[in-house]
Amino acid sequence: MTPSKTATATPVPLAIQNGTFLQGVTGWTALSARGISLYDSINKCAILGGVNDEIVTLSQTFIVPSTATILKYKTRITSEEADASLSGDVFQVIFSTSTDTILSTVTLDTTLQTSTFVAKDHDISSFRGQTVTLTFYLETDSTLLSTVRIDDVAIV
Repeated sequence: MTPSKTATATPVPLAIQNGTFLQGVTGWTALSARGISLYDSINKCAILGGVNDEIVTLSQTFIVPSTATILKYKTRITSEEADASLSGDVFQVIFSTSTDTILSTVTLDTTLQTSTFVAKDHDISSFRGQTVTLTFYLETDSTLLSTVRIDDVAIV
């Protein structure tokens, strides 16, 4: 009799892994429509965009700790888009359970540019104890470049 193999499920981590990106994008699912790396080795952070006609997602599934209340992260945005009403470059932060909850949607333009990282936070207390997927999503159009750098992702 041949022993049967038992599939072992990969455990879902409690809270975010490698939120500082010091190990590149290890622990994250990084997808680029153009096959571009989502790691900025100079700034040691994730980088989304920087090319036209691109869709990128950077995501991670984890369990929100029972004491967690805030999702924190930092972004540094650069954009050549002069007018948000005409821009097709969109950045979203999405928290997914069985349905998507869009925590933030930003249409990128030059007024949002920052020379340093800027701290952002969102109340996630309603997700305590749940398995969620955090996704950073950027879609760029065919004209004028936009880039979003992400660092220091944490649940507190």
